[in-house]
Amino acid sequence: MFLDIEKAKSPIKQFITRGIIGIDKNETMKNSCKKMIEFGISSLAVLENGNIVGFLTKKDVIKGIAEGLSVDVKINKIMSKNLVFCESSMSIGEALEIMANFQVRHILVREKGEFIGIFSLKDIIDLQKFNLETQISSD
Repeated sequence: MFLDIEKAKSPIKQFITRGIIGIDKNETMKNSCKKMIEFGISSLAVLENGNIVGFLTKKDVIKGIAEGLSVDVKINKIMSKNLVFCESSMSIGEALEIMANFQVRHILVREKGEFIGIFSLKDIIDLQKFNLETQISSD
């Protein structure tokens, strides 16, 4: 089973990657790629004066390259400007529904008006891996 009903009802806050790695909106696509590699991640919050104004994913970078953009293009030209987020009290199921509706693989998680982390499809894979390992070790 992919995700059991009880886990789908669990608050997303329990499963998020805490902390958000950001990059200034005037940085280049090349520097954003270097930062993703440095931290082993596939997305960055895009910042202006310390506030999140966009989101940059590997998919945005690939699209930029496919369109023939220079690696020196500013990321504010290729970032996703519509922030997709959920509240930390929402369930995994509710967050996945939002992600499906917006066709995104990452979602920012907010608590009391502040972004506290990111939830991604990778988090679901990690959860499933943990469930399988637990099941195998108990057999």
